[in-house]
Amino acid sequence: MTSRYLLGTIKIVIYSMVAVVATLIFFALFNGQPLPFNIIEEKEPNVLLQDVTIEENITNINLEWYSGGVVISRSYDDKIHFKEKSTEKLSSSKWASTDVVGDTLFLKSNNKYNFVLFFLKSPTTYLELRLPDKQYDSLKMTLTSGNTTISEFDISDVDITITSGNLFLFNIQSERMTIDMTSGNSNFQNTFTQTLDLTMTSGNTDYEGIISEECRIDMTSGNLNLTSTTHTPRVMNINMTSGDADITLSKIYGFVLKLEKTSGNVDLDPEIVKVSETEYTYFHKDYNINVEMTSGSFDLKLR
Repeated sequence: MTSRYLLGTIKIVIYSMVAVVATLIFFALFNGQPLPFNIIEEKEPNVLLQDVTIEENITNINLEWYSGGVVISRSYDDKIHFKEKSTEKLSSSKWASTDVVGDTLFLKSNNKYNFVLFFLKSPTTYLELRLPDKQYDSLKMTLTSGNTTISEFDISDVDITITSGNLFLFNIQSERMTIDMTSGNSNFQNTFTQTLDLTMTSGNTDYEGIISEECRIDMTSGNLNLTSTTHTPRVMNINMTSGDADITLSKIYGFVLKLEKTSGNVDLDPEIVKVSETEYTYFHKDYNINVEMTSGSFDLKLR
C-alpha cells in the first residue's frame, strides 16, 4: 500500500512539473515573450561538419533550417561557400543536404530540433552561407528557431517563414518581401522594398527603411514599429486583431486614411484631419491607407 501511495505521489509531482512548464511555455509564446528558461545552448559551435564550395551560377536560394542560426553574407569571390558547424560531433546523416537544380540552390538542415526533457535538447547546427555580390531572383527561407542574419544583398523576391527565434535584415533591396512569423523578433534596418507583406501571429517587428508601392500587415497580436520616412506606400492595408502598431510615414506624400475599429486606442498625428468617424485625410488624397482594428493600439505619425 505504501509503495503504491509513493508511486502515485511521484506521478503527481512529475505531471505537475510538466503542467507548470507547459503553462509557462504557452503563456510566453502567446504573449510573444522569451521563454522563462534558457533553451539556447551555452556551447559554442566549434565543430566544423562541412565546408563546401559551389561554382554553379545560382540566382535562386531555397533554404530550410531547423535550429541554431544562419548567417548569410557576401562572398569574397564569385563562388558560393557554406560552412556547417555544430555544438557537438554529429553523424553525416544529420548534416545539411544541398542540391542544385538549374539556377536554384536547395539547402536543407537534417538536424531536427528535439526537446528531450523540459529544456534539454539535441545538439544544434549553424550555417554560414556566403554568396557572390550580384542580383538574385529569389530567396525563400523556412526557419524554425535560432538567430538569422542577412546583410548587403539585392534580391527581387524575399519570402521568409519563421516559427520563432530572431531575424535580422540589413541593407536589403527587393521588389517584393513576404514575412510570415509565428513568434520571435524581426528587425529590418535600411531595408528597401516595393511591396511588403507581413503576417504576425505574435512577436515583435521593427522595420526601418522604404516601402514604395504597397504594404499589407496582418497582426493577430504582438508589437510592430514601422518607419518609412522618405516614402509612403501608395496602398497600405493593416488588419489588427490586437497588439500595438506604431507607424511613421513621410510628410511629403498625402493620403486618405480609412479607419474601422471595434475597440482599441488610436493616436494620429495632429496634421491628419478628421473628415468623419471613419475617414481622415492628410495633404493631397494621392495614396490610400486602410486600417481595420478589433482591439489594440494604433499610432500613426508623420516625419
